[in-house]
Order: sequence, then C-alpha cells, then structure tokens
Amino acid sequence: MASNPAAAAGATPASAPPPDDWMTSISRQMHGMSSGDRAALRRMELTRSPGADAVAIKTLLRADVPESRIRDDWPRLRLIGHFAGLLSGTAALYPHDERRGVGAALFEAGFSEKRLLRLLASRGGAGRPTGPRRPHPVAGTPGREPVGPLSPAGRRSGQIRRRPAAHGAALLRRAGQTFRRTGATVTRGFRMTTTATDGIVPKFIQIHFLAAWPGALLNRDDAGLAKRLPFGTATRTRVSSQCLKRHWRMADDPRALHELAKQNGVEGLRSKFAIEQRVTAALRETHAKELVDAIELALLKTIYGDKSKLYDGTSASVRERQALLLGRNELEYLRQQAEMVAAQTTDPKEAKSLIEAWAKERDQKGNLKQLREQNALAPSLEAALFGRMVTSDTRANRDAAIHVAHAFTVHALQTETDYFTVVDDLPVKDDDAGAAGVFDTELTSGLYYGYVVVDVPLLVSNLTGCDRRDWTGDHDRALAAQVVEHLVHLVAEISPGAKKGSTAPYSRAELVLVEAGDRQPRTLANAFRDAIATEDRGSNRSLGHRTAQAMAGHLAELDRMYETGEARRLAALPDMAVPEVANGSLRELAAWAGQVVRDARA
Repeated sequence: MASNPAAAAGATPASAPPPDDWMTSISRQMHGMSSGDRAALRRMELTRSPGADAVAIKTLLRADVPESRIRDDWPRLRLIGHFAGLLSGTAALYPHDERRGVGAALFEAGFSEKRLLRLLASRGGAGRPTGPRRPHPVAGTPGREPVGPLSPAGRRSGQIRRRPAAHGAALLRRAGQTFRRTGATVTRGFRMTTTATDGIVPKFIQIHFLAAWPGALLNRDDAGLAKRLPFGTATRTRVSSQCLKRHWRMADDPRALHELAKQNGVEGLRSKFAIEQRVTAALRETHAKELVDAIELALLKTIYGDKSKLYDGTSASVRERQALLLGRNELEYLRQQAEMVAAQTTDPKEAKSLIEAWAKERDQKGNLKQLREQNALAPSLEAALFGRMVTSDTRANRDAAIHVAHAFTVHALQTETDYFTVVDDLPVKDDDAGAAGVFDTELTSGLYYGYVVVDVPLLVSNLTGCDRRDWTGDHDRALAAQVVEHLVHLVAEISPGAKKGSTAPYSRAELVLVEAGDRQPRTLANAFRDAIATEDRGSNRSLGHRTAQAMAGHLAELDRMYETGEARRLAALPDMAVPEVANGSLRELAAWAGQVVRDARA
C-alpha cells in the first residue's frame, strides 16, 4: 500500500480551492471512469491492493484534492473514494442520479459523513486510525518500510482498532435499508446488489448456466452415441440447442412455454399433417370424399408447395412436405376457407379452382401476412420466440427472438460403455441362465455450460406487432416479461434426456447468471476453451468452484477490455458464487429479469 500517495502518483499539487467536504467533487469523478478502475475502488477494502490505492490516488487528484491534503488525510479520503465507487453502481448502471453527488445522497438518506466513516471503519477489514498519525515517508525510499494507518507496519504498531466483522456487517445492513429510499446501491456484506433497474434499456438479455448430470445419455446422435463437440483442447459432450428448446417448450411444468401459449390462446402445431388433421378432418364427416380430397390437395400445394401429394399411408407421399409450424389462428383461418369453398360447390374441379383463385387473390401469402399483421401471435407463441422458416413462403418466416447455443461440458469427454442383459423370466431349460439379449449403451457424465440470448426488441415486436425500433413505446410488454421469467426458470430446472427410465437424468443448474445490456451479446464459452481439469491436486477446490471462477475471471477480463457495462444478477450455490454479482434465489433472479423488460424506457 502506498504510504505517500501523491509521491507515488507523481502528481503536482492542484490549484483549485478545496470543497468543504470533498465528497461531491470526488463522486463526480465516477462518471466516465473505466469499469476496471471503478471495480478496484469497490473492492479495495477486500483486496488491500496497491493497484486499488493507485486508482484512489488518481481519483483524488482528478478531484483537485491537493497533494498536501492527500498526505495529511489519506485514510479518510481513501474511504470516501471507496464509498463513491460503491455508490456508482455496477459498470454503466447508475441507480442514483449522477448529477447528485455522494454528499447529497447521504444527506437525503439522513447520514452524516462521520457516521459513514464509522460504518466503514467497523468492517472487519477496514480499520480506523486511533493513535497519532505518523508521517508518511516517500514511497520507495531504500531501506524504509512505508508506514501509515492502513499500511502493514501501521497495523503491527497498533494504529488500527478492529471491530468484529459481524458487527460491521450489521451496521452496513442498517445503512442499506436507509439507502434504499434514495435508489442508491445497497451493500450486503461485501457484495454489490443493484436494487433498481431504472435506466436499463436491455436490447439483449443473456442467460448463462452451469449444470451437471452424472451417468446419463442426454442427447444421442444417429448412432445412438452421446453427441460430441470438438472445442479447444478437448472433445466435449454436447446437448443440442434443438433438444434444449424442445424440453423447455413441452416440459410437464406450469412454466413450460406450451402452457404459457395455451393460457394466451396462441398455441402452435409443428406437423406435416396439419391440413389433414386440423383443417379438413371435419369436412370428411359431412362431405363427399372426392370434394374434400380436391380441397385438401389444393390447400396442401398452397401451404407445403406444388410437389405436395395427398397422404396415402406411405412416407413417400409426405416426403416433399416440411414439418411446418402453424399457429392456432392460422389453422382456424385455413379451416374457414375450406368450409367456405365446400359450402359453395359440390364439384371437385370447381372446388380446386376456387381454392386456387383464393390463393392468387392478392396472393394467399399476402392474406396470411395480413392475418399476422392483425394478430402478431397468429403464427403461435413458439414462432414468436424461436422463429419459423417456411420454404414455400419466405414472407411467412419469423426471426427467432430467443437464441440458444449448444450446451457442452467444460471439461473433456467423460464416457462409459454400459453393458447390460435382458433376462427371460420363463427359461426353457433349468440350466438356462435366462439371458434373452445382451446390449450396450453409452453413458456420459459432465458439468455443462449453456448460453441463451433474448433479443428483447425483437421479442416485444414479435409478441405485440410493434416496430422493433419502437419496442420501448406504449406497448403491453407483460407477456414478453413473463416469457423471460419463465425462461430463466426453465433453463435452471428442466433437464433434457433420453433413457429416462434407466438413468433418471434429473438435475438442476447450480449457477445461473443473467445479464442485461444494450451491446451485442457475447458468450462466456471461451472461458473453457482450455478444458477445466476434472481433478486439481494442487487445491481442495471443487470442479464447480474452479469452473465458476474460470467463468468469472474471463468475464472480468472482457469487462476490462470492452467496458460494455451490463447489469448482472446471479442465482448460484455458495461454492459457485461470482464475486461482485448479487447472488439470490432463482425466483428473485427471474423476477429481476422480467422487471428489466417490463420497466424499460428509451
């Protein structure tokens, strides 16, 4: 720790007249400060890093605090800089008005500066000078150890009186309850918790998760083996994004996306047989087969393409069809057109001509487009979230608002071939062992990293029909917020998996990190480009802890390089907590993510 701050910084005395308390002047320096420097100020009472002291010195000099004042009042000014860093929030998120200085925020909260310093002094790692202040020698003087109230020598000489850490934490909790009234940042122990989402305009919400499954076959390839992914230094086990999305949509869970679609009347159906089963099925009970066949074939060619054929019970007859996703409203629209034609004629040829004429009138695809413009969710909630591609009609396509990456193990592939037999309960011979079959299957274990991105403007646009550039306008974003909340729960709680009967592949995420920001999202998968060692004999740390720390370290490096300023929240087991990110329950995390979408303003 620098005992002669001004000399260490190599600065010159400032000529500006000093403010009375310096707090407002110092707090102004937080605006425009890099996220790395701000993080150093927030962590300085934990790290005791000379680098953090250097940031404090730089901040004080920029605030025009004279060198002499820094020398004489270093512990007090250092703590003021530390607290200004705390109040500045996380990266670019400023919960309180930047133009209102720290002093003003304290005044509104009913705190005096002295009381603040007493609170900071009561923390286990933050001392308060009680003895006489000793002079600070010039930093780096040969043969002389720096001495100051907060230096190692100062601690040994008894200049610092410590209070129990628990006592300091209790005082800080009481301080946090008061600061909530001002919208400022609250400290719980040593971790920052953002209590306000005002000012966040989240173009993207990113969800990162770590989840482990032992002895399972979560996702198989065409050979029945676990899907794999070569990445970095090792080949990993993989779970495809299609597999994850399917389980999130169709899970037997009250938050499953198909349940949400049902509640809002916007279910979708992905099938090659939608026309036969949902459009013309009722007509077959009341009209001649030849008439219905003509209507059905004309609709099939309109929706699935000119090569479509009537289904004759063979797979060849539906080979040219796409497993198309159609919404309930779209199917109802097609059913009404089919019934209208059937009511107008009994001649199959005329019925075919009427369907073709309807399709060409302003172009049938334009009619479906018009239906979508009248009801944004006509193609279904699933299409609004995960997109839709219609090869026969590009204008019916929908871009996906939720992007899902393939999950993969953070370490090298761990696999085992499971050899098993089937026993015949009725053996023919007494000496027959009863083996009716010998089989083998592959099982894998692993800790997986997964990544999901929500394009919030596109999500709101797909759900409400608004222009994505106007998504923060006066639109009902309640469903969009509900989708995000449900998605956070589903990512953490729903397990994919084949061979459920023999492996019971049910697990839950041990870490879920959610970020909200306005810059292009970025995966944290590269934290595991060098595979995490499953065993580390040099430490007693668990694989989960080392994985979470690798992810947190990579995130910190990206923050220092790009300074994109995302707001973050976390739900994690204690062993996998991420420093400086508020850690709460999954319910709190999902509610926060939904609130960010619901309350966003341009």
